[in-house]
Amino acid sequence: LLGGNTQVTYSGEMRFPDAAFAKYGYLATGTINGYANYVSALGCNYDYSPPSCPESPMAYSITGTSATISWLPSVEDATDIAYYILYRNNSEIAKTSETFYNDSGLATNTTYKYDIRAVNAAQLTTTGCSNASMYLKTNATLTLMVNKNDPNAKLTWNDEGLNNYNVFMGTSPQVMTLIGNTSEQVLEDPNVLLDNVNYFYTVDDPGQ
Repeated sequence: LLGGNTQVTYSGEMRFPDAAFAKYGYLATGTINGYANYVSALGCNYDYSPPSCPESPMAYSITGTSATISWLPSVEDATDIAYYILYRNNSEIAKTSETFYNDSGLATNTTYKYDIRAVNAAQLTTTGCSNASMYLKTNATLTLMVNKNDPNAKLTWNDEGLNNYNVFMGTSPQVMTLIGNTSEQVLEDPNVLLDNVNYFYTVDDPGQ
């Protein structure tokens, strides 16, 4: 707790006492490693490594002029994730503490490249993140519809000029799993109506 005191007892050798405190930043006092009256501010200045790369970027709620980009959160052992930077076509467009961003003002039938970088509280930024990039093609003509075909969910969509589709499903629009691939414009998700869970679906043409 902020302003609280916590006693840490350790019987062996503690090479890096700051590691126990640096997660959020603390003032450590007491006897540590034989040093009496030890006082040290522990936090961001003890962080030397950037966070892990954001992974599995994807897009949903895609229209001709907007899309929501999401990704899996980065891992940070020493401090905390301060925010994420989102780039579109190598230009920074947003800083956010969320793991998704609604990008608007896009052009129809246009391909965009998105990159995500994580920044921690020590202002260290992820680099070389090959799994934190994705391409998105906007299309104003694709409409996804979900109907009941008990106990299955029947997905249909319409589009022009595309002939290969990946279908994703998940309990959150930020994290989805590939459930099928088809050249048709219909796919049934079997037995999904047997539980009381809300599911999200999205359709993607992997060739675009």
